[in-house]
Amino acid sequence: MAITYPRDFPTFNGHSIIEKMTIRQVSAVAIQQSPYTYTQQVHDYGGHRWEAEVTIRPLTHSEALVFQAFLISLQGQKNTFKLGNPLSVSDNADNDVVVNGSHDKGDNTVSFQIQSPHTVDEGMFFSLNDRLYMFLEGFSASPTTAEISPPLREDLSHGVNAVTNNPVGTWRLSTNEVDWDIDKAGIYSFTFSCTEAI
Repeated sequence: MAITYPRDFPTFNGHSIIEKMTIRQVSAVAIQQSPYTYTQQVHDYGGHRWEAEVTIRPLTHSEALVFQAFLISLQGQKNTFKLGNPLSVSDNADNDVVVNGSHDKGDNTVSFQIQSPHTVDEGMFFSLNDRLYMFLEGFSASPTTAEISPPLREDLSHGVNAVTNNPVGTWRLSTNEVDWDIDKAGIYSFTFSCTEAI
């Protein structure tokens, strides 16, 4: 059976294996500052992306075989996988929050419809078509126009589901090297860096 990409991130018995995760958003902004007056000029080039470092909990030999095969299948930076913050959970089900109207790639304000009694919190992650975003403001009324980050990665049509329960983005490894540690007790340790696939 052929492997398809982006791959789902491995879990064991339905549980996340992520022990620790650092996630950041990087913006393409340059600043020039006068050495005399300290006045500043800011240049926003519009680029934004997610980056992360992920540490996996200690794995047994049989678990590690699955995870190392997953990492090697990515072939360094070539192939992609789905990943999200494992703590990003909500009681919103599919289609409780949907895109209202059509929107263009690059928009950073999007109109949403939300089913009562559900709410969206400021700072909540969500995904649209396996692209990871964050709500920069909360809402419970419908329809509502909300600011998001990063700007839309693609054009969206009306009714696209905004996944708020275990949202994922599409990522690739940050380097072409994959390694892991094994101790004498047969416990495996994995840490890797990844970057949003745009």
